[in-house]
Amino acid sequence: MNNKNRDKIKCAIEKGYYVDNNGNVFNNAGLQRKINFKHNGYPFFTIRDNYGKTVHILVHRLLAYQNFGDRIFKKNIVVRHLDGNPKNCTINNIAIGTQSENMYDIPKEKRYLNCHFN
Repeated sequence: MNNKNRDKIKCAIEKGYYVDNNGNVFNNAGLQRKINFKHNGYPFFTIRDNYGKTVHILVHRLLAYQNFGDRIFKKNIVVRHLDGNPKNCTINNIAIGTQSENMYDIPKEKRYLNCHFN
C-alpha cells in the first residue's frame, strides 16, 4: 500500500471514524456514515483530509487497520475478503495476507471464469 493510502486511513482514524464488526461506518459522534460502492464493488465513504480535500476511504482497509494495525502497510501484504465478496466487510470476513492467498479466497468457479485463455 502506498503512502497516500496509508495517510488516508490514518487521517480517518485520527478524525474518529471507525468500522463496527458488521461493516458499518461511524464518525466520532457515533453517527452512521453513508456507504457508497466503487465500480468494482468495494464499499467506501468520504471524508475531508487534513488539507480539506475530499478523499475516499475503503471500508475493508479501515477495518483491517483497526484489527491488524500497521501490518496492513507491509510490502506484499493485501487486505483479503475471505469469501471473495468485496461487499462483505464484516470482521469475520477480513484478513491480511499475500496476493496469492487473496486469489484463493475467490471461489474456484469464479477464479476459473476470470482466467484469460489464449
